[in-house]
This record gives sequence, C-alpha cells and structure tokens, in this order.
Amino acid sequence: MFDTNSIDKILRKLSMMKSTSIIIIKSTLPVGYTAQVNNRFKNLKIYFSPEFLREGRALYDNLFPSRIIIGNKDKYSLKFVNIVKSVVQKRNIKTVYMPSTEAESVKLFSNSYLAARVAFFNELDSYCLGNKLDPKSIIMGVSSDPRIGEGYNNPSFGFGGYCLPKDTKQLHSSFGQIPNALLKSINIVKSSKKAIYC
Repeated sequence: MFDTNSIDKILRKLSMMKSTSIIIIKSTLPVGYTAQVNNRFKNLKIYFSPEFLREGRALYDNLFPSRIIIGNKDKYSLKFVNIVKSVVQKRNIKTVYMPSTEAESVKLFSNSYLAARVAFFNELDSYCLGNKLDPKSIIMGVSSDPRIGEGYNNPSFGFGGYCLPKDTKQLHSSFGQIPNALLKSINIVKSSKKAIYC
C-alpha cells in the first residue's frame, strides 16, 4: 500500500493555516484517498489530477501532455485546467472530468496496462532467445497491427523503473476479494522471473 504520511502532514498544516488555495495532488494515490481527505479536511479544496510522465521524457510530457484528467468538475477544477492549457505547448488537449476516485483509478489502471504490455514483450523476447528467433522482426510484425501499435514494445530489464510495479501492486491490493488473475500474474512475472528479461 502507498504511504501517504507526507501528504497527510502537508494537508494537516494547510488545514490549520485555513488555506483557501486550490490543492492539486499529482502523486499516485490509493483509490478513494482524495474523497477521504476532502471529508476529513472540509475547509480545504483538494483535487486529484494524475500525471502521465515517461522516464527520461518528463519535460516533454509536461509540455505536450497526452491528456488532462481532473477529479471533479467545478469552478476550481475548470480554473486549474485553464492554467494547465495556458502553459503547455500542445493545443486541443483531450480533457476528461470525472470523480476523484475514478481519476485515481485511471492512473493505476494505465500503469498496470503498460506493465502488462512490457511484461508481454519481455516474454516474447525470452521466447525468441530460447528458440533462436529474431525478436525484432516478430515485434515489428506484431506491432504493425494498428490495434496493438508501436508504443511500449521494446524488451528491457524488468519494467525499466519503479512506477509501473508500484502502481500494479497498489491496484492489485485494492481489488481485495475481487478476482484479478491478470494483475496477479503481472506481479508474479515482475517479482519471480530471474532471467535477464523481466
């Protein structure tokens, strides 16, 4: 589970200061956290807006965001979206307004999907190595299907960073008793495979 102590501490301070600022949380959160803290700190205006930044491409992804998601649709969230749109380089950005709990879920499901995709291409690569096949040509053939596309199809060591496995673990823990064989298998691949590729 995520440790939210640092965010809790800041929100407590802002609440004691009677802050009237709009508080936008960008960090990945447990599902339901924003609703919980809004209920606890009723004098604050707390919103969640997930960021979608690739490792090594954070500046570019800030200037050319794939989409803007904000967990609410009121005058404050509209103001935040207008500020973001005024400073980025991309125009006509898809903007999606939804409840905060759904916005938190989007971030976790997005990263879990990417983790599944990385795991898939890592296993494709392992299969090719084990059978003396050329992984590049197979990946090119698979990725040529427009339904699959060419993003996140490059085999790497594990998941290539900490964001995908941490978010996949968090989402898996959120399921509780709800069946989730796919998420469970992503976490097993991440934690148990000892080969060079994932």
